[in-house]
Amino acid sequence: MKRIGIMVIVVILIFVGCNDKNISTEKIIEKKEIPKLDGKVLNIAVAEDIESIDPQKVSSIPSFTVLYNVLEGLVREENGEIKPGIAKYWGVSGDGKTYRFYLRDAYWEDGLEITAKQFEHSFRRLVDPRIASDYAFIAFPIKNAQKVYEGELPPEDLKVYAIDDKILEIELENPTEYFLMSLGTMPHFTPMRIDYLEDYKGEYASNCNYLSYNGPFVIEAWEKGEFILLKKNEHYWNKDKINMDYIYMNIELKSAERLYMFENNEIDFVDVPPLMVDSYINQVDLYYSGGNDFLLFNQKNYFLKNKNLREAIARSIDRNEFIDITTQGRYEAATRFVLPVVKGIKETYGEDYPFSFFSKSAEIEKANKMLNAAISEFDNIDKQEIKLSLLVSKGEKEAAMIIKEMIEKNLKITIEIDVVEYKERLMRESREEFDIVYTGWTPDYNDPMSYLEIFVSDSTYNHSGYKSRKYDDLVKKAREESIVNKRFNMLFEAEKRILNDYAIAPIQFRRNAWMRKAKLINVYKNFYGPRENFIYADFVD
Repeated sequence: MKRIGIMVIVVILIFVGCNDKNISTEKIIEKKEIPKLDGKVLNIAVAEDIESIDPQKVSSIPSFTVLYNVLEGLVREENGEIKPGIAKYWGVSGDGKTYRFYLRDAYWEDGLEITAKQFEHSFRRLVDPRIASDYAFIAFPIKNAQKVYEGELPPEDLKVYAIDDKILEIELENPTEYFLMSLGTMPHFTPMRIDYLEDYKGEYASNCNYLSYNGPFVIEAWEKGEFILLKKNEHYWNKDKINMDYIYMNIELKSAERLYMFENNEIDFVDVPPLMVDSYINQVDLYYSGGNDFLLFNQKNYFLKNKNLREAIARSIDRNEFIDITTQGRYEAATRFVLPVVKGIKETYGEDYPFSFFSKSAEIEKANKMLNAAISEFDNIDKQEIKLSLLVSKGEKEAAMIIKEMIEKNLKITIEIDVVEYKERLMRESREEFDIVYTGWTPDYNDPMSYLEIFVSDSTYNHSGYKSRKYDDLVKKAREESIVNKRFNMLFEAEKRILNDYAIAPIQFRRNAWMRKAKLINVYKNFYGPRENFIYADFVD
């Protein structure tokens, strides 16, 4: 492929890295040069910057991906397998409720030994209501976690205890099938340096100098909006298995730019934009990213607290037409909430529980019937009086325009688009400062629960005002159920309940394509947890 009409302007930048080393690199408008680094370097480009590196506060896939490479918890989840991490082995009680982890001799990047107390402290910090982590819910299987988060108990009552420097014990509320997997994928469960927290106080993890690392790499430099540079951690317990000396993550928002960089041998793998897949059809591999894009309705809004209106909007959208326009049909129309390829009982969840709640096409007649029912409940106001704002990040503006056009054409109500930066969209969503938000979810672990638990009434990630006693009860019972068939039946009933309540309007499941250099091995795409696993990446001749 040839690139036409590109103007390149070079500006020399000198900046101070996270380890106080001066690094010289070049910044290029429209095309960024890769700095010269000694050793083996994996060059990649990412679509979004990380929003934070505070392990207990992060909530986005870009941050999960970076922290997966620079921090390590008790175990690691790798390609569906649970493998030892800082814990060299562990045991589980007969009732499945108590885990005891035995730590190996492992060290932080400065040589300080990792202790069970550092794990204890991070777990308690995660559920401390003063931290107000959006991801506190991920710890709720642990005994007393939810009560601590809700202020009923102090953090010290969380049932996570350092028996001594090398033994950590965790007691659960109920046997939880996915508990080890969540420990292996989520940065929230990694240990923390108590001295860093005390020394830097409110500045802890505000930049990469103020965070300590115990994983395969350290963050050597982070120039916000430009790049992230990871360097091999020489104190990592398994360093002999790490092949890369550096990972250079170029932050490039434009997919066409990333593709050009791949073809110009500046990066080693790349996602291919859906509209360009046909041009590379013999070179790409397809994968589910796990992403489920949907409209989230703020039920505190005067209009949107009306279920009939929410149903009208949800059924006015032509999902097939949407994915045809935006991805040439590469993505999959979402007629349900839970991604069908997550783990089921015998097969995938979708094969075990086939189900379509929404049509792939717009249901205009039914949508208007529900709209008229809503209007009658609003004392027969005019359709034109219903005006709603649709909050989106910059990267989703075109998708929002299509959704706006469909809703306005089919329902004759007004949708105004509010476009903001990605980080602001996350912030406003968490503060419930929206009418409708175009958002999504990628599972944290390979289980339907990872989708469904976010919408229970007291979830720290439920930003919609949705509350259903029936839904809460189904999820709660599924958490407590040890018989696999019964548990999955409850999860399926919960999925149907949230759809029948029209708390969300699923739009699409993301099915992406990617290419990698022929010599690159041991890089994997995930549909849960971090976006990619490239810890053991290597180049072969």
